[in-house]
Parts: sequence; structure tokens; C-alpha cells
Amino acid sequence: MKTLFLAWQSPGSGSWFPIGRLTFNGKEYQFNYTNGVLEAKLKCGFQPLPSFPNFNNVYTSQKLFSLFSNRVMSRARPDYHEFVQWLNIPEHEHDPNCFIGAQRRQTGN
Repeated sequence: MKTLFLAWQSPGSGSWFPIGRLTFNGKEYQFNYTNGVLEAKLKCGFQPLPSFPNFNNVYTSQKLFSLFSNRVMSRARPDYHEFVQWLNIPEHEHDPNCFIGAQRRQTGN
């Protein structure tokens, strides 16, 4: 199982909070909020993400949720091959979870 943790930065305080977890078991994606979301809500007024409106639900999908898939680098980009090499991922292994985490670190978004 592959896991990616989602962090949120408060625009007001600059504090970071681990708010969610995305997992993929090879067949199905699953997203749920972590306990960190409660601290983010209490301290900084965090509101649920529009794609995942309930803090207590577990969301499942056969396809990667658009919140995440929209952040995966397109193979059509001119710098795609360079980015894949930078990540040290075989080019035939187009794993969205690897790309999302790496893009967040690289771009800071």
C-alpha cells in the first residue's frame, strides 16, 4: 500500500498541520482526514476541502481524486523526462503518488 500525507499551511500563522492521508492499495484510492485536521480547525479555522466536505468520512475511488490528479505533471510537458530522472523513477512507472509528493516539495504548493 502506498501512502501520501497531506499537509496544510495556515495563511495567517504560517503553521503547518498534517490534515489528511491518501492511500492506494493497487486497486482503490482512499482519502481520510487525520487528527491533525482538528488542531488546524481549532487553532487556525481550517475548513474542509470542497472535494472532501466531512472530516469524519472515508472517501474511496477507483481513480485518483481530482484534487490530487490535477497536480500530477503531464507527460506532455517538455521537462517531464528531466523531472522523472530527478525523482529517480523508471519512466515506465508513472505513479501519481510519487509525482504528487515530489511536486509539492519542489514547488512549495
